[in-house]
Amino acid sequence: PFRKTEAYHSMCHNLRDAYNGVSDGDFECFDEIGEGGSALVLFCRKRSTGKDYAMKVQPKYELLRANSANKSKVIQEVKAYARCNHPYVASLAYAFQTPSLAILVMPLALCGDLRRSLLLTYTNRMSNDRVQFYAAEIISALMYLHSHGFLYRDLKPGNVLLNADGHIMLADFGSLAGKCGIFCGSCERI
Repeated sequence: PFRKTEAYHSMCHNLRDAYNGVSDGDFECFDEIGEGGSALVLFCRKRSTGKDYAMKVQPKYELLRANSANKSKVIQEVKAYARCNHPYVASLAYAFQTPSLAILVMPLALCGDLRRSLLLTYTNRMSNDRVQFYAAEIISALMYLHSHGFLYRDLKPGNVLLNADGHIMLADFGSLAGKCGIFCGSCERI
């Protein structure tokens, strides 16, 4: 019942403002670590903590142009990252905007992605044990997303990030679909 009260909504608003009150000045950006569509992914460090992150920078104009038929999809990726809490699914550390950019800050996957890893292996092949390990983690991540009403529609080696601990992290929720109730506004039905 408390979740239906104005006090609950006020508390959530205050917590969101207290924990996510960052701007581009709070981060020091270094190198480009990826790109796709209209987004650029940068290696960055939060100045106050010294912690490293991946920063996805997207021009608002491009986001709105690409999603002109369904404006609610513009915030869909942010909401999906914010709701996820799984060791093999990328999460959202911070989200903010400038007058022209939408910016997502996520954990940094230090070992690149599965596509790059495949290219660096001898004859572009991995051992069966390694393939089974990654496949199991990908299935675990997809099962988690599905159990929370998300349909991940962009599975490819470039979206399977590799952490320094050897585990995967599924990323890029730009083309995610969700059941009604997961996203605000008009959402896609599975």
